Amino acid sequence: MISSRAHVQRLVRLAAAFTLLAIPLVEGAEAQPNAVNQLRRFIQANPELQAVFGRSSVDAVSPARATASADVGAARHAVVLYRQAMQGSIGEQFCRVALAAPERMQWLAQLRALPGSDEQVADLLDQARTVKTVMRQMEFHSINAPTGWRAAVCAISREDYTWVFPGWPDPASVRAASYTVAKRLFAAGQSDDALNRFRTLKADPEHYPNALLFIVAILDERNPPIAEALRRDHVRLTTVTDPDALAAYLQASAARGYLEDAQAARNRCRELASGCPAIDSGKSSQP
Repeated sequence: MISSRAHVQRLVRLAAAFTLLAIPLVEGAEAQPNAVNQLRRFIQANPELQAVFGRSSVDAVSPARATASADVGAARHAVVLYRQAMQGSIGEQFCRVALAAPERMQWLAQLRALPGSDEQVADLLDQARTVKTVMRQMEFHSINAPTGWRAAVCAISREDYTWVFPGWPDPASVRAASYTVAKRLFAAGQSDDALNRFRTLKADPEHYPNALLFIVAILDERNPPIAEALRRDHVRLTTVTDPDALAAYLQASAARGYLEDAQAARNRCRELASGCPAIDSGKSSQP
């Protein structure tokens, strides 16, 4: 028996409209369009979807998956499109994520607006404290999709959907996330972006001693005189707490022939009970 609730009836009608409909790729589309472009065309080409999602933004979850959501009356609706190679059964999970997307996007926007934050920092903070949602009685239907894709529509009444925003991260958490992002950029070889981000931590007494070692490691290749001045006047290994920073400094010092600095970094690693990469035996004696 079909529920008498309006959003369920609306979704059943929407799904039924697609059961006998063959959905081709939109004429003029590229050979392998990404999910966002394909879902946008899919909505525009079908009046049933256009009526519900015509004014909604299409969000890219990945090149192989896109979603859109809309609040209609007392319910929220979503449509998801994903590559056919993915499991069909995963569509219901994708729908739950799509239905919760508006609150999560609102939360991310608030995180990006925090002092010292940006999109990368906000994404990292969101991993530790994201919006918690509870959904009951979600209505879900698979629908015909363009060739090479799967699609589904879903809906949930507002009375069956609750969410809780987490507590605000404190400034120290924002700085810690920024430091982590900088380390990831450094590891990925994006030295310019890493250098700029490490420098923003200069006023942070907790993370800047660590960040300074990465800065020196980068400047050793780009501007040796400045790197040497930083080593001499500002580096204090006794205040460093991150083995990754010590490893970067150790490797840069060994490469530049600063063997005493490299050995000091190795000793600090031992004090922290953390291993650092070995210095090439041809450049220094083993302790």
